[in-house]
Parts: sequence; structure tokens; C-alpha cells
Amino acid sequence: MTPQSVTIAIETSSRMGSVALGVQGKLLAETQFSEPFRHSSELLPAIQSLLDHEGFTSRQIKSVYISIGPGSFTGLRIAVATAKTMALANRAKIVTVSTLDVMATNATAQTAGPVARIATILDAKRNKFFVAGYNVPTWDTPWVQMPDKILDDCLMTPQEFTDAFALNGGPVAVLGDGLVYYADRFASEQVTVMDPCLWSPRAQAVFYLGLKKADQGLFVDPLTLVPNYLRSPLATPKSML
Repeated sequence: MTPQSVTIAIETSSRMGSVALGVQGKLLAETQFSEPFRHSSELLPAIQSLLDHEGFTSRQIKSVYISIGPGSFTGLRIAVATAKTMALANRAKIVTVSTLDVMATNATAQTAGPVARIATILDAKRNKFFVAGYNVPTWDTPWVQMPDKILDDCLMTPQEFTDAFALNGGPVAVLGDGLVYYADRFASEQVTVMDPCLWSPRAQAVFYLGLKKADQGLFVDPLTLVPNYLRSPLATPKSML
């Protein structure tokens, strides 16, 4: 009997990391890290724990879906390095999905309330935020499909978001880890802040979004794979004299 091929989905782009495992298009399990920003110490043990629990080995990992950013520079590098390692060791195929799209799958018409649009928000530091906008999804079950994207991933200040998006097209509901400390900068008569339980991206969403791209053959080359930082890292080396 041919061993089953395993898919690992990795979400380490935001505060709370998670990993999911699936086989033949079916999600079997997901685990979240114990605390925020534990990506480097808990990612590999979490993957091994899922494999052990479901009765698989690391050699059976043949697909890796990762949240490619924008988001935490360190978290993105960890996901990319892990995916490249699996590609090298197992010839695993890699699929990347937008972190902001992953967050957007947390919202449905029921959770967004009486608004026509949602926006996902991540902290980019220095009063800048990674933002994307979507029409409110109408389905009842999360993870089924992507909301209709109407604002591509971009970098904005809260005021720029208000001027360019919140004041045009009607009320908007916002979600995302960028609101943890800065929800008050976005909340207004036109902007509703969604429940914090919906803010974090999840590996199970990475799995389902990645699966759709894999079905279309949208794999990436591990040799040229880099995170989608959407901006340069804050820490840069000094020029050599």
C-alpha cells in the first residue's frame, strides 16, 4: 500500500502561531501554540506532535502551505525556512497564501453584522498597518471560500485607512491582530471593531486556502521563495566603511 501524502499548513505570521495537518484534502487536526510569539520554539514540536497523534511520519509530508505575509518578519522567515527544508528533504510542494486573506476567512455575514465590507489589519509598526479590504462573505460556514477582495494588501496609517476606505462605500467592520493595542485608532461611526476572538489568523484557514491554490497547480519555487514583507525590515545592517 502506498503511504498517504500529508499536508502541513503553517501560520506564524502573527502573534499566535498554529499548525494544521491534512490528508487528501481533508483537515485532520490543528494545534495552536501555547503563548503568543512562540513560533521558533514550538513550530517543529507542534508539527511532530500532530504527525505522531495522527500516525504519520515526517517523510510523508509532501505538501506545505504557509501564510506568506505581510506580518511578523521573524515569523515569516521561520515559515519560509521550514517550508524550504521540507521541500529539500521530501520534495514537498509549497503553496503560499496572504496572511490578510487568512484573517478574512474568520468573518462571515453573521459575525460581521449589518455592514457591507470588512478589512483585516496587522501592525506594521511606526503608526503603519498592513490592510486589505473585502466584501462581506455571505456563507454560513467559515473556511469554505475567500471573501471578494476589493482592496489589495497595502500599507496605511489609521487616518489613511479612514480616508481611503472607511469613508467610501459605507460602513466597514475590522478585524486582525493589529487591533490588539490600536483598536481605538480605527473605531469610528463608520468602523466597527469585530470580536477579538476573530482577530488571529489560523492554520486551518491556511490549509483550506492553500488547498484551493494547490488544486489549481499554483505551487511556488522553493529556491526563489521569500516572505511578502510588504515593507523593508526595521532593523537593517549598517553600511561597511
